[in-house]
Amino acid sequence: KDSECFCLNEAPILIDAVDQLQGLELELKSNRTVVGVDSEWSNKAIATLQLSFPDEANARLKSFVIDLLSSAPGFQEMATSFVVWLFGRESPHTVLGFAFRGDMRMLQNYVGPEQTLPSHRCLDLQQVMASEFKERAQLPSLKACAERFSVNKKTFSKAQQCSDWSRRPLSQLQLQYAALDAAILPVLLSEIRETLTQSQSKLD
Repeated sequence: KDSECFCLNEAPILIDAVDQLQGLELELKSNRTVVGVDSEWSNKAIATLQLSFPDEANARLKSFVIDLLSSAPGFQEMATSFVVWLFGRESPHTVLGFAFRGDMRMLQNYVGPEQTLPSHRCLDLQQVMASEFKERAQLPSLKACAERFSVNKKTFSKAQQCSDWSRRPLSQLQLQYAALDAAILPVLLSEIRETLTQSQSKLD
């Protein structure tokens, strides 16, 4: 049931044209914040890039799914430039990922060998969250982390993970799934900070 699963309060915005991506970049440049990032793959190539960040003015999360397979005129060049900017030194944001090594590899393949994406620009929350799962021999999954911090004991559905990400148009279920993987990251970071604050208060 949807009420028992994590879901977005607002539908994510699909970005598959140059003017849309330019607008997103302008919005990010004027909004220094944390940005949750994730990607979906198809046939060992990246298919979508998801971003989510807090809209402080309206107390909500804004979520976007960038279609990296879009054939719109000029889009591939613009998307490559956007990825390089997002992970570059000029970007003012803290980029959040989860088990992000594979995503970085795919993104590096996407932009090509002429550009180098610095992996240190991304805070991998899987590594940060590992201390919360000391009982496990392996690093925690995103599903486990989301459910650990769920106040209402909601579940984190991965039903769309193995769907066909090369097929267009993407379904609404795919867009929701993809965006949620990015949107949960700023929420997790906030919960981690709150937990640390509470622990510090107890020590004081």
